[in-house]
Amino acid sequence: MAKQTAISFIAEDTRLVGDIQSNARLMVEGSVEGNIRCAELTISPSGRVAGDLQAGTVSVAGRHNGTVVAHKKLTIHATGSVEGTILTRSLIIEEGGRVDGDIKVMTAVEEFPEHV
Repeated sequence: MAKQTAISFIAEDTRLVGDIQSNARLMVEGSVEGNIRCAELTISPSGRVAGDLQAGTVSVAGRHNGTVVAHKKLTIHATGSVEGTILTRSLIIEEGGRVDGDIKVMTAVEEFPEHV
C-alpha cells in the first residue's frame, strides 16, 4: 500500500505569523506572514501568504507576495495573484491569473538556489 502524505491546514479565520517547514502538503485558506517550505502548497481563493515559498508543486488561487520556488510546477489559477520572483520548471497561468514580477522557467539541467 502506498504511503499517504499528511495534509496541514491553515483555516480561513486563522492568521499565522512565522515560518513553516514541513514534509507534508499544506493548504492555506487563512493568512500566513512568513516563509513556507513544504512538499506541496495550495493557497485557496481566500488564502493570503506574504513570504518566500519553496515546494515541489505550488497552486495559487489566492494572493502571494514574495519569491516562489516550485521545483516541479507552479499553477496560478484565474483568481490567483503572485507578486514577486518566480523560479519553476513548469508554469501554468489560467486566464485571469495575475503575475507582477520576474519569472524564470528553469531547464531540466539547471539547479535551483539552495536558499531563497
